[in-house]
Formats: sequence, C-alpha cells, structure tokens
Amino acid sequence: MSSATLQQLKELGESLGLQGNALVEFIKREEREKQRLEKEKEREEAARQRAFMQAEAAEKEKERQEKAKERQFELDREKARLEADQARQEKGKTRKRERETANRSRKGEGKTTNRERQAANRS
Repeated sequence: MSSATLQQLKELGESLGLQGNALVEFIKREEREKQRLEKEKEREEAARQRAFMQAEAAEKEKERQEKAKERQFELDREKARLEADQARQEKGKTRKRERETANRSRKGEGKTTNRERQAANRS
C-alpha cells in the first residue's frame, strides 16, 4: 500500500480516537480489506473475460457449423445435379440403342439370308 494511503488510514484511525496497537490493527484490517476487495475485483474481471471468450468461441463454432451446413447443402445439390445429368445421358444412350435396333430390324425385313437362298435354290 502506498505511503499516502497509509497516512490517510492513520489520520482516519486517529480521528476515530484510535492510538497505539488499536491504530496499527485498524490500519492492518483496512489494508487486508482493501486487498480482499482488489482480489475480488480481479476475480470478477477474470470471470467476465472468461465469459466473453466463451461467448466468442461459441459464436465462432456456430458460424463454423453454419458454413459446414452450407457446404454440405451445396455438395448435395451438386451431387443431385450430376446424378440427374448421368440419368439423362443413360436414358439418351438407351433410346439411341433402341432406335439402332429398330432400324436394323427394319432393314433386315426385306432381305433373305444366304441360308434362306440356298434352301430356296435346293427346292
């Protein structure tokens, strides 16, 4: 404690009529009380700081989760788009094969095979 503060406590104690050991005990008691209040104030400040840091950390975690959720949504949407594109391509390939098969069948309707001609020649 500073000498100015000690002087003030001495003057306060003397104004209360304290002298000798009673004055010394008064000053010590007041010093302890002031130190206790300072420590309590420091603890409260530390608690406020911890609460602030925890709130900040919680906010950052919430933001991180929201961003992760948005990224997952975008990935799911892109996956669905790719799957739809792939399904369209497969459907197009299937249709093309069906058309080619139908065209081959139509082309072959009027023609005879070598075996059919040979069998006809024998008869």
